[in-house]
Amino acid sequence: MSFRSGPVGRADGRAPGPEVVDALVAHGDAATVAARLRAHLEAGADHVALHVLTPDGPGGPDGSGRPGVPERAWARLAAELGPEVVGRDR
Repeated sequence: MSFRSGPVGRADGRAPGPEVVDALVAHGDAATVAARLRAHLEAGADHVALHVLTPDGPGGPDGSGRPGVPERAWARLAAELGPEVVGRDR
């Protein structure tokens, strides 16, 4: 589904504004994203799906060099979240 054809699109066909993106997507540095994730968990979420995107794209300077694996970004996020969140179902 695209923004234009789905229920989140506007009647005039324009994509949603930045306020919708901000409400749906946790973005920023690792601390900011970790705070948003904690807020979801504190509100009762038992699962939170993550997809890490880096400014340079998959495997760019922020990643591991392997296409599609932003390992450094994941490591920073895991460090911010701490062991009480990372692996909490284990």
